[in-house]
Amino acid sequence: MKKLVLTLFALVLGISFTLAQSNSSTINTNGNGNAATATQSGDTNSSDIGQDGDSNTAGTSQSGDLNTSVVGQLGDGNYSDVGQSGSSNSAEVAQDGSNSSYAYQSGAGNSADVAQEGDNSSTTYQYGDGNAVNIAQIDGNSSYAYQYGDGNEGNVSQDGSNSSYLSQGISNNLANVTQVGANYSDVGQDDSDNTADVSQDGDGNSSYVHQWDGDGNAATTTQIGDGNYSHTDQYSESFSNTATVSQDGDGNSAYTYQGYGNGNSATTSQEGAGNYSSANQYYGDGNSADVGQLGDNNGSDLTQLGSSNTAGISQDGASNFSDLYIMGDSNLTTVTQDGASNTSEIDVIGNGNTQTVSQSDL
Repeated sequence: MKKLVLTLFALVLGISFTLAQSNSSTINTNGNGNAATATQSGDTNSSDIGQDGDSNTAGTSQSGDLNTSVVGQLGDGNYSDVGQSGSSNSAEVAQDGSNSSYAYQSGAGNSADVAQEGDNSSTTYQYGDGNAVNIAQIDGNSSYAYQYGDGNEGNVSQDGSNSSYLSQGISNNLANVTQVGANYSDVGQDDSDNTADVSQDGDGNSSYVHQWDGDGNAATTTQIGDGNYSHTDQYSESFSNTATVSQDGDGNSAYTYQGYGNGNSATTSQEGAGNYSSANQYYGDGNSADVGQLGDNNGSDLTQLGSSNTAGISQDGASNFSDLYIMGDSNLTTVTQDGASNTSEIDVIGNGNTQTVSQSDL
């Protein structure tokens, strides 16, 4: 990360943009009270600001077409604010220090890239057309990115006391969030080709995904240690749903709801400690659900309502429990529980039924 910040900073201090027409601005400062502002209006704008140390602040506001802005700040108080309006926008910010950054964009072709190292925070809004956002943070982290309309992407990678919230909008959504220590994430997404991957590593974990009204849905959440909890909605009109949650140790819990129909599938696998899971699939189409849990306080509760149902649920050791409710169509259900306080209850109402439960107290 530091390499990335230094590289961008060197670029800002050492290279100025060459443009065939209209605005261009370059500011370099080096030490103490720093502050810099560049405001441009017109076509083919460009601005670079570089700063080196002490209480940095920067600005940059552009309006017109073909905007570009690069800000590099290196040490101490950092703060940056970009803001662009027009088409073909682009903004890059790199900070190392007590960071904070906002970047606003509106128009077509948007893109924003923020890299921070220090006590980080970042907020990015984008509205309309080609959106993309990449944020990488190390240490104090927090990030909020909001994108709305058209080509959305995402990508947030955080390291220390993470937090992230990302909301996308209508069209080709995609979001990847990776967090390492202290975690929380909430993704969002709206109509069109949704996908979200969240991967968290240790401490307070949490993650929600949501995907709302429909289209390509898919969500994968992987958490490894400590407070785990996950919750995935995919909802209403839904379409090609799939959700996979895998958690490894400690507080586990996972809910996955799917919504009114189409490709459904849900897989939850948890390994050790507080396990509990609930899957639910609702009104219809391809259903399938597979739970799995290995050790400690297992639980599980699975509901399927209509269409080609299939379920699963296999729990291995400790306080097992399972409850399954299925309503109609091609049902098939298998529950296997192994050691300790097994219990199971299955309710089925109609169509292809087959149910098998095998329990054993080792």
